[in-house]
Amino acid sequence: MTRTKKLILFVAVPLAVIFLVLFVIFPGIPAFVKVKLKYAHIDDTSEAFELQTVPADFKAISAKGIAMRVPEKYELSETGSALHNEEGKTVMAILGTALYDADLSDHVEGYDPWEEYRYGEKEYRSYFSAVGREYIDPTGPDNQFLWYVRDEVRAKDCLKLRGDALRVFMEIADSKDTSYSMEDTWNIDGEGFAAVAARGTDDVIMTGGYWTVTLYPEAAGGKNYFIMFRNIPDDTAKQIISSIKLDK
Repeated sequence: MTRTKKLILFVAVPLAVIFLVLFVIFPGIPAFVKVKLKYAHIDDTSEAFELQTVPADFKAISAKGIAMRVPEKYELSETGSALHNEEGKTVMAILGTALYDADLSDHVEGYDPWEEYRYGEKEYRSYFSAVGREYIDPTGPDNQFLWYVRDEVRAKDCLKLRGDALRVFMEIADSKDTSYSMEDTWNIDGEGFAAVAARGTDDVIMTGGYWTVTLYPEAAGGKNYFIMFRNIPDDTAKQIISSIKLDK
């Protein structure tokens, strides 16, 4: 064996051993590289919403358990579930907690909450066990899984994963990147509630942008409130969002 070949083996063998050990300890390295290159938002998290000064001429309204201040020209509908501007256009829709009490399996024959997922409960339980996290039901009504994906999932989470757990992670990574590509989100720490504000665009359903706010009252047992803003300037939406409170 020539001196050059011996030198190559002297360098290559230790490197091969090192890479082998790394792949044994971190089987998810290829997946880590893939999601870092493929998903621009894999390590993103939601920032705190910057509260705005609410104009003094905004009036107070209460609807569906929510209190807020809105421009004087806006009028609440008779049902209390919508707000209209002076042109009669809907600028806000409010959904109360009753929406989240329904179990679709009680009303839709053959309904399977896992139908939209590539993997099932067994695989998702395997994933949460592998990452050392308490199981969160992706099909649950309280959006806990959604905000876990948006605010906790990181590319590094997959480094020690393999099998079903790794496959579920890849599905979650794709879901997170899609979600962040659609909307910008911010967290709100309110009095007696936590909330998430989101700003997105959807030219198919509506012209221009929209805002949504999802409130999670601390004492509501998983129930929440959902508010959507449309046909409204961003500055006005931010001011209204800054005034939102639970109606006591």
